[in-house]
Amino acid sequence: SPRAAIGTVPHDLHRSRRAPMNPYFSKQSIQRLKTILQRTLKKVLGRLAQNVESGEPMGMQLLYAATTIDIMSDYCFGRS
Repeated sequence: SPRAAIGTVPHDLHRSRRAPMNPYFSKQSIQRLKTILQRTLKKVLGRLAQNVESGEPMGMQLLYAATTIDIMSDYCFGRS
């Protein structure tokens, strides 16, 4: 798409379109996610441990989707 920020071919155009998103990918911003990621992954590992004990198969696609939504919700709205 001519208006896309990701996949823009000319370097300078890509840089200008990517600039508004840069603060979200700074080291400081990613460091703030650490607590959210640790809390969410602790829940995921607990769920995986339960399934190992029960021997029931687990749909990994659903696990990935739920994990992604939990992280995004916690980051954006302060809750998962």
